[in-house]
Amino acid sequence: MSQKSKYSLEARLLAVRSVLEDNLSFRQAGGLIGAGHRQVRWWVAHYRAYGKKALAPCGRVPYSLSFKLRILEDIQTNGLSLLDASLKYRVPSQSTLCGWLYRYKKDGEKAFLMEKKKEKNRPYPCG
Repeated sequence: MSQKSKYSLEARLLAVRSVLEDNLSFRQAGGLIGAGHRQVRWWVAHYRAYGKKALAPCGRVPYSLSFKLRILEDIQTNGLSLLDASLKYRVPSQSTLCGWLYRYKKDGEKAFLMEKKKEKNRPYPCG
C-alpha cells in the first residue's frame, strides 16, 4: 500500500519556483500551498541539487542497515545537518533521518535489527 503525499509535485514546484524566481521567502512560498517554511527550504535545497525529479513524491524506500549506519556516523562524526545528510545521501525525507537518529541514540544499532511497527506521532527531538 503506497502512502499518499500531502503535497503534489505541482504544489511543490509552485513553492520552489516562488522562492527561486519570484524571490518570495520560504514562509511566503509555503503560505501559498499551506506548507511550513522548513519544508519549502528542504524542497528548494533538493531542487537545486537534483532538479525537478527530487520533488516527486516517492513513497517508502527500503534502506539497508549499512546505509543507515553510514549516514548516522557521518552526521555524528562530521556534524552534518539533517539537510546536508539528506542531500549527500539522497534521502528525500527529513523525518526519515530524524527517526533513524532518534532510534539510534536511544537503542544503538539494535534499533534497526528488530522489526517494529511505526509509531504514529512519535515525538522525535528534531526540528
